Amino acid sequence: MRIGESTIAILAAATAVVGLSGQDSLARETYTFRETKTFEIGRMPSVTLETVSGDASYEGIEGTTAELEILIEVRADDSTEAEEIRNKLHLLIEGEEGRLLAKIDNANEFYRWLNRGFHPDRSVDVSFYARGPKDADPILSSVSGDVDVENVTGVLDAESVSGDVRAAELTGRAHITNVSGDVNVRQCANSLDVTTVSGEIQVLECGADLKLEAVSGEIMASGVVGPVVGETVSGDVELRGVGASVTMETVSGDIRLEQDKGGFDLETTSGAVTVHSGGDGEMRIGTVSGGVTLMIDPAGVGEVILETSAGEMEIDAPIRLQKHSHDRLSGQFGDGTSTLRVNTSSGDILLSEL
Repeated sequence: MRIGESTIAILAAATAVVGLSGQDSLARETYTFRETKTFEIGRMPSVTLETVSGDASYEGIEGTTAELEILIEVRADDSTEAEEIRNKLHLLIEGEEGRLLAKIDNANEFYRWLNRGFHPDRSVDVSFYARGPKDADPILSSVSGDVDVENVTGVLDAESVSGDVRAAELTGRAHITNVSGDVNVRQCANSLDVTTVSGEIQVLECGADLKLEAVSGEIMASGVVGPVVGETVSGDVELRGVGASVTMETVSGDIRLEQDKGGFDLETTSGAVTVHSGGDGEMRIGTVSGGVTLMIDPAGVGEVILETSAGEMEIDAPIRLQKHSHDRLSGQFGDGTSTLRVNTSSGDILLSEL
């Protein structure tokens, strides 16, 4: 599993900023500094929004103009102290033909000063909210804040450490990375690659291939047209309305698949596997101690091979048996050309007709 590499990269970026400002503050008041800037950035620009404890958001619109709202929230005892803290913050804001950039230029220095120096109990959130050309290539990142993007036809790269990532109406390719926050994607027309550690992944209505990876978070997807590839360690996997092949691996989580067409390759150690499939591709399930429950359309399947070392097999479907013993069964299930293979060590196998 390649999750470790992505996680290390994100955590390294997070720890480079000493002391995050998202912690509870002893300050009594929140003072808001708000500014809006407008830039002409042209067609297909690159848009980079980078922050630490605030949010990063981009909404695609028609045209070539970008509007950037900068929201700074300072928690301090009084307005004088808030103004002093704000003046220590240096932002880099640039907008020109082909690009828009918004970031905290002295992030390391500023948060080190804020949390270890004169104001150890104060906090500052810097958020960037931008609306601009929908054919932009957004690069959005935050450490403890949320990341949102909507209506983008370009390539998306989004990342957060402890905040959530939400994306909707994506036409171009998208790559999303997270550690402990959740990832929610709705309506994507191109390939989607999502990696998280302990957060949940939820994908709705995606028309291309998915790559989903988590460690302890759950994976859920519905209305997926393209093939799905994924893995998780202890989280459950639930896939509904899948119209292509599925390759999924988990250690202790359960896998539930409802598939319209395509084959599948599912692997788990101690989790249960439940499959409702009208698919016509090669089908394989491997598990150690988890049970397997199958409802399969025989139109797309020919040979069936079921094996269990210590579990029981129950068949509620017409099968023309070829071989049958206490731990292995093979036979002809339908008129298709695909093969269904199920192997479990101590789990039970239940096969019925869809």
